[in-house]
Amino acid sequence: MFQNENCCDQQLQQQIQRINEWLNEFNRYHAERRARLKQQAEWADQILKTATALFEVYMQQDRRPEVRHVNGDLEFDYPVSINHVSYTVRLEGTPPSYNVYRDGSNLTLQQQGITETDVQNWQDIQTWLDEGAVAPEEAEPEPEDAEPEPEPDPPLQIDSMQVVASLTVAQWNQLAPREQLDLAKAAIDHARTEPQVTTHVEQWTGQAAAIHKDVRSANNRVEQAQAAYTELEQRGSRSLLNPFGASADQQAEVRDVLSKAQSRLRAAQTEYQKIITRQERRQQEEKAHQDWQASPETQVAQHVLALLQQPEINTQFERVKRTLKALYQWQDVAPQIGRPPEECDFIRSLTENYLDGQDLDENLKEVMKQDLQHYRHQRQRDRQRENELEL
Repeated sequence: MFQNENCCDQQLQQQIQRINEWLNEFNRYHAERRARLKQQAEWADQILKTATALFEVYMQQDRRPEVRHVNGDLEFDYPVSINHVSYTVRLEGTPPSYNVYRDGSNLTLQQQGITETDVQNWQDIQTWLDEGAVAPEEAEPEPEDAEPEPEPDPPLQIDSMQVVASLTVAQWNQLAPREQLDLAKAAIDHARTEPQVTTHVEQWTGQAAAIHKDVRSANNRVEQAQAAYTELEQRGSRSLLNPFGASADQQAEVRDVLSKAQSRLRAAQTEYQKIITRQERRQQEEKAHQDWQASPETQVAQHVLALLQQPEINTQFERVKRTLKALYQWQDVAPQIGRPPEECDFIRSLTENYLDGQDLDENLKEVMKQDLQHYRHQRQRDRQRENELEL
């Protein structure tokens, strides 16, 4: 019996020892796990600060992010590669927050999975940012036998009227939308300054000859009346001493004829002068129009307007105007449909970049379309509620 008790004590001691070993292992495991989690959190905070700075540098450099529309939210991605490891810096969620993903792995700043290699890579990126260098982007190595690609044609510089006056359809299509809009507006504004020939003299051509004839006739009558009046004055007034002088009635009649002849002459001269003035004004207007037509500014404006009539350019230019109209509408409605300030700023930068010649990504076009549709539906619902309240 004594031996059985000793055996039980030994078994109990062994069980207690195993339990203690398991507890020690459990505590060590959790201590290591807490240390790893703490380290991961510190690394995540370090990488987040660098990723945020990198994202902002890219935005300041007007680099276009990749944009996705996920569950009504916009996600903005900037890929970055360092030491043959590819990452994605993403602005996501509502409210928007930054995150970092490693391609082909489960690394995120929230799900952890950060390695010492990741930390070193992002420390290198921070060093480049501190030194003011361009953020790293690894280029794929070119084959040794690859032929160098031809350098693209330099962008067309619109710095003189001669350049604009010789623009071809192909060169127009190379211009940024902002340049196209400026040239079109300048051409249209100049066309509106065309001097108008508003004075018409054709219907007065026959009248001028007739009035000129009246002037000569009236002038002859005045000369005749003046001669008769002079003769009467030489004869003197009739009296006892001058029985052959002019009577008072004769003098009054001659004066009346002279006065009427002078009035008719003045009227004919006035009408004739009006026609002459109209002709001079017409000549001045025609000369102003000819000078405007021959000016270099008019030649340039007419060339631009002729280009805009080309079917290829007309189609492209109308598309530019429609896209800009939609972008400006998107700017206006974005805050009204709940887009955060960061996204509203991004939409404004998209508009400026498009004006400067950057194509609008198809994903962004789809996001813009959905936002504008959402705004229209929202407005319809608001109007329906207002109508219901009025009833």
